[in-house]
Amino acid sequence: MEMVKLLAIMDPIIDYLQTYIGFLEASAVVLGLAFIVCIIRRQRVGWFFGVVQCILSVALFAELKLYAEAGLYGLYALFGFYGWWSWSANQGGEVLIGRISLVVLMTLSTIGLVLSIGTGYLIRTLTDSPRPFLDSFTSVFGLLATWLEAKRFLEAWHYWIVLNGISIGLYIDRGASFYAGLMSIYFVMSFIGLRQWNRALGS
Repeated sequence: MEMVKLLAIMDPIIDYLQTYIGFLEASAVVLGLAFIVCIIRRQRVGWFFGVVQCILSVALFAELKLYAEAGLYGLYALFGFYGWWSWSANQGGEVLIGRISLVVLMTLSTIGLVLSIGTGYLIRTLTDSPRPFLDSFTSVFGLLATWLEAKRFLEAWHYWIVLNGISIGLYIDRGASFYAGLMSIYFVMSFIGLRQWNRALGS
């Protein structure tokens, strides 16, 4: 009886994975997990996984007609190439972690908030997005966090903890259940990344 119930639950998931959108989303989720594990471990190959994930995400969100999200992941892919190049100086050695001052962090956060508000108004005016300001907040600060990550600054994880927490709700709202699950895992692993990079900084 329990097996029948399990199969009844699994059938729609299997059917979804056999669709083009399901394949894109599941593949992107797997690559996203590989990306964050490698980044936490300070392994340069993580940027390769991240770039491929972003390319698949562009295709996915274009299919879902989430064009702003597709454009965002296109920018993430470009940042991924930058991260690969930036970390290449440490190829064959240890990727060193740095920090930014509180003044710089507050300045970046203020700039991010201003850009988020401005972008939010544009999204609200030009699109039918139901969450324009949350969309703009996660987009702007996501790019900022990715840049800090590519530069190997510890503070990137502070941003990711907040962003991944917000993104869980956003993806549930959009019906992207696999991505909501991925963001849940990202949220937990962001704390692990912060701890691991903090240890590396102190060693």
